[in-house]
Amino acid sequence: MGKNRVILEIVIGYIIGILWGLYLDKISIVLLYIIMFLIIKLISFTRIYKYIKLILKPVTVILIIISSLISNLILINQNNKYKELFTQIEDVEIVGRVIDNGTNKEYTNIYKIKIEKLNNKLKYKDTHVYLQYKEKLEYGDSVYIQGKFEEPDITKNYKGFNYKEYLKTLKIYGTVKGENIQVIEKKQNNVVMTYFNNTLLKTKDTIKANFDQNIGGILLGILLGDANEIEEEVRQNFSESNISHILAVSGMHISYIIIRIIIYTK
Repeated sequence: MGKNRVILEIVIGYIIGILWGLYLDKISIVLLYIIMFLIIKLISFTRIYKYIKLILKPVTVILIIISSLISNLILINQNNKYKELFTQIEDVEIVGRVIDNGTNKEYTNIYKIKIEKLNNKLKYKDTHVYLQYKEKLEYGDSVYIQGKFEEPDITKNYKGFNYKEYLKTLKIYGTVKGENIQVIEKKQNNVVMTYFNNTLLKTKDTIKANFDQNIGGILLGILLGDANEIEEEVRQNFSESNISHILAVSGMHISYIIIRIIIYTK
């Protein structure tokens, strides 16, 4: 079996696990495996089974099941962390790292923070929050944050874009309004991460220079997982067209997949 085919099958399973966790989170993904097994058994008595076997080889099915199970379990664990965090925490102390270049809003800047410690606990390590802060921070800064935690808004209108679910795909728990921020160390990311960040900056600049605001915002959301440039009206249009899952399966996941494909195919 070719290396590229194996990667494709793993990616397909990974996406299936994410989508199942997003939209059918109250039903065990084991049900999907049972349905797959029953369908294969039913078609095994038909003439088309020999053609199906050319596509759905046992190894293919196993790879899809394993990768979908892994991504689904990750999402379940993430959901459990969400529930606990939202019911227990308001005032927060965070030690973390700035992992984007910030977005300037009217009276504040918004940064994505990768958590290392939250209220002196390592439980939420490698998850993320948005930080609202007036002063300028830089990519890679290690920071200490005191502030108020706010849960993301859920959909308020019928078929509206569920911003809370979207952020969940990015492992972003919510927003912290910074009250006391201290920069512990400046620009602590390694050379590789700095290279990727510079590449993302160039990509963003190219998209913004060549597309209008609406189209550019959509491209940034799908390709890079940066939804800050997508207008609320555009999000609503995605939802009403029943294609909001394109945004929900975030650009960040797509970026991870692309990076892994590049690594495996070199």
